[in-house]
Amino acid sequence: MSTIKSSDEHLTLNADGSSKDIKFQANGVEKASISSAGAFTSTTIDATKLTGALPAISGAALTGVGVAGISSSADATAITIDSSEQVGIGVAPSDHTLSIKSVDNTANVLELASGDSQTKLNFSRSGAPTAYVRMYEDGSTGSGALYFGTGTSYSPSDTLKIGSNGLVTMPNQPAFYAYEGASQDSDTIYTVQFTTAATNVGSHYNTSTYRFTAPVAGTYFFSYGWMVSTENNRHHITKNGTVVGENQYSSSTGYSRVEASAVITCAVNDYIEVKNNVGNHATESAMHGSYRYFVGHLIG
Repeated sequence: MSTIKSSDEHLTLNADGSSKDIKFQANGVEKASISSAGAFTSTTIDATKLTGALPAISGAALTGVGVAGISSSADATAITIDSSEQVGIGVAPSDHTLSIKSVDNTANVLELASGDSQTKLNFSRSGAPTAYVRMYEDGSTGSGALYFGTGTSYSPSDTLKIGSNGLVTMPNQPAFYAYEGASQDSDTIYTVQFTTAATNVGSHYNTSTYRFTAPVAGTYFFSYGWMVSTENNRHHITKNGTVVGENQYSSSTGYSRVEASAVITCAVNDYIEVKNNVGNHATESAMHGSYRYFVGHLIG
């Protein structure tokens, strides 16, 4: 039979027999119970009155702990925190502080990493085609510069830098400066020669064809000039062999300078040349052997 007894200042409630519970009621309504297995059940618990450390609790046994706006129906490991406190969501943490698998469940990964004096943000695609985009701040120099890189390797080359002073550097931006040291005469339309490239970022100016080929679509600036020793010098800049804008004309006796500039919108593989058009005046087109240049670069 069940008993209530007191001994040595202890109060003992005993529900005698197997599978017998000790029940606590208020106004005839059960509020809590202790099963024969020792499990305590209560209709409510005032968490503000709890003190001390909780024992280890299996997450599988927890209910009602959801946070508004956060839910999960995952049937496998969704988030992993390794012993180095690196976090992986949908993917293994690997060597990054935070790795997140793409929402379309492909091999695309967003990675936040901090190490080697760099704070990095990497976007990678390991499926075909492979591509990586990286943004990082290089703390090793203390410059506070922000770097951007793209490529097919995990550590792509830097393609843009924003310095702490606000200056933007693009080391791969197409640009060239070519010049010529030999005379050139003709009584027909011809491409003006600039056989030496002092600057040729990306090697998009060809010193054999004397033309610049646009590697990317955009707006480019071009300028050219030379010295002539006779009058009636006609010249123009062309895109894909067609004159861009109006012809330039210089008329002077003795030595004179020929110079012109142009801003031209180009598609990929459009080519730019400087043409000289002397018409039927064979003796009126002599270009001096020096002082001849052709420059260009991408501006946007």
